[in-house]
Amino acid sequence: MIGILQVAFVALAGIQAVNAIPVAVPCPAIQIISARGSTEAQGEGRLSTLADAIEQGTSQTVGRSSVVFPASLFNYVASTATGVVNLKSQLAQQAISCPNSKIVLLGYSAGAAVIGDTIGGGGGGNSGPATDPITQTLISKRKGVNLHAKRNMS
Repeated sequence: MIGILQVAFVALAGIQAVNAIPVAVPCPAIQIISARGSTEAQGEGRLSTLADAIEQGTSQTVGRSSVVFPASLFNYVASTATGVVNLKSQLAQQAISCPNSKIVLLGYSAGAAVIGDTIGGGGGGNSGPATDPITQTLISKRKGVNLHAKRNMS
């Protein structure tokens, strides 16, 4: 019985030691950041197909992430304003963590508004609070931008 307990303790101690070791995550050459459309679930949404094509079309390493924001139709102005704040923070963190990575921004619907307002500044009036564009340093890290808007066909 003592032998089994000793083995279990050693096994658990080994697991804890392994978990305590920090793991370095290499920076990708290209970081794709997607901002999904209104009412799509958190993640890349329908932009995942485009992100897949970009990733498969290059021999460079690619990282993928998405902007966290509500993507709500019912409070669109507040939703996109949250997305702008979060994307600006995400871009700044990406520039610090991986200064040599180039960034590809993909936006659909509300996500396109988030990216457009983040890059060029936006808002004001009925479009919510005015925001400044991102810095020239962050703009220079951009490798590409692809924005898609859905028109109301009624």
